[in-house]
Amino acid sequence: MIMKNKQFLLIFSIFTFTLFVFSSCKDFDEPPETGQSEDEEIIEPGYISALEPDNGSIWDTLTIRGENFGEYTENYDYVMIDTIMIDEFIKWEGDVIQLIVPEFIRFGANNVSVVIEDTTSNIAVYTLNQTQWPGSIEMIEIPAGSFKMGDINGSGFVNELPVHDVTISKAFYISKFEVSQAHWKALVATNPSTVRADSLPVNGISWHEAVAFCNALSKLEGLTPAYSGSGNDFKWDMEADGYRLPTEAEWEYACRAGTETDFYTGNTEADLANAAWYYGNIDFDEVSTTHPMGLKDNNSFGLYDMHGNVAEWCWDWWAEYSATAQTDPTGPETGWGRVIRGGAWNSKPDYCRSSFRFYYRPPADRIEFAGLRLARNK
Repeated sequence: MIMKNKQFLLIFSIFTFTLFVFSSCKDFDEPPETGQSEDEEIIEPGYISALEPDNGSIWDTLTIRGENFGEYTENYDYVMIDTIMIDEFIKWEGDVIQLIVPEFIRFGANNVSVVIEDTTSNIAVYTLNQTQWPGSIEMIEIPAGSFKMGDINGSGFVNELPVHDVTISKAFYISKFEVSQAHWKALVATNPSTVRADSLPVNGISWHEAVAFCNALSKLEGLTPAYSGSGNDFKWDMEADGYRLPTEAEWEYACRAGTETDFYTGNTEADLANAAWYYGNIDFDEVSTTHPMGLKDNNSFGLYDMHGNVAEWCWDWWAEYSATAQTDPTGPETGWGRVIRGGAWNSKPDYCRSSFRFYYRPPADRIEFAGLRLARNK
């Protein structure tokens, strides 16, 4: 009796296993009714129903409403504004996407679409207003010429020696004033300045932020950006027509404007006070430490605030001078710190001289007293 039960169980087990295998093979061989692989996902295109607002300014929050946006997946989902891919969002949840209007889109009508795993939605139109731009930055042409670079009068520091002859072989443009906070805010999301007002120069910026501003303004005006790269590996396209930082030699040449005195107004502290906001004429109990540009005497090229107010980033890595005569020097290819020139509101007179050289920290560091002045090829 026991033997018969075992035989029954064995026969039943073989039958059950055979039936399972047959059924499994049948299910595997039959294609899905949809004609799609079971693992293949059908991606429905997103649909934009509204932009809120449909016009505005750089750094506004843009809300995109619609359907089939799904959940954001890094590297696969993004928003296109004309040819710019945006992949940083405040919110991406199903039928709502929120993002910051980026700095590099052009004024006027811009096509907006949502891309979901390479599937593109319909197009909506966002109009970037021009009313926020405070106007063009006035540039002054500086003629080609030669000068003696360094501490001509023997009143400075060893890193300003030896005095050497420099030729600037081509005319170039440099901005009449330091870059204002009004212009900075129009292109950059944050304003790092210690005291904030549109008429004041921007300060508290890094060298990296200064070159990014140059490139952003170039793109805004349809010019070829001068810089590419990142970190300590930036390249300067010397043929580009876009905005850039002056070289250290261009800066001193433009500041001196033909003079060989410590300041373009003379050699004394009283002469400096005519040209600059510096430690000696700033009331540190006041709300403001920087001052609106253009309130002091300009030099013979028509440039203001080359001494004091905010110091200004230059292109060059800092290096010791050579006694050899040079033409259009641009500094070494690598280094530790980028050069800052001109002195600032908190500088002593010695630090505001035409030949004085700052070289404190790496280009990624924000420096409280540093701003920028723009240059361009002619």
